[in-house]
Amino acid sequence: MMKIYTKAGDKGFTKLYSGETVSKNDPLVKAYGKIDTLVSFLGFSKSLLANKKKNSLFKSIIKDLEDLQITCFKIMTDLSGTNMKNIERVTEKDIQKIESQIDNIWNNIEPLRNFVIPGHDVYSSSLHIARSVCREIEPILIEASNKYPINPLVIKIINRISDLLFSIAVLVDLSVNKKLSITKNNRKVTEENESKRNSRKK
Repeated sequence: MMKIYTKAGDKGFTKLYSGETVSKNDPLVKAYGKIDTLVSFLGFSKSLLANKKKNSLFKSIIKDLEDLQITCFKIMTDLSGTNMKNIERVTEKDIQKIESQIDNIWNNIEPLRNFVIPGHDVYSSSLHIARSVCREIEPILIEASNKYPINPLVIKIINRISDLLFSIAVLVDLSVNKKLSITKNNRKVTEENESKRNSRKK
């Protein structure tokens, strides 16, 4: 029988992929721990979207979220193996893929000039939560970079993932509700903002 518990970390220390023993409070450990949290929230969003089985947009988004989960595992490996040479790292190609996804979304949505208020539906709201978790990762990475020579592209890709999750959340909100709740002059305003593609079909 496989045992899940190892007892190795019971004294507050853990090992990096590179073999170094560090405190569980080490910024590098906190960084990839928070990324692990993001992976879980992405899974939660996937499970919610899967309830709409006949929605082709949601099926596509589920695939995108799963790709992001895999990318997150790559980021965690990159971070935990910071001091290693022969390890797969985040590359500009990974970042360009995400940027392309963001651009494709906003090619079909009118530009936003105000803050979006999450909460129209559980689907987009769950994505906003994932986005918020992603934003918490960056300051931890910056702290870690003061101690470790982390791959600078890791910070860059975390920024892009946050942007992509916001974009997907807006897309889902519009798909489900055909409108957004935004703030204007510190007040809630409902803005009709359907995608350009839907507008052309009418």
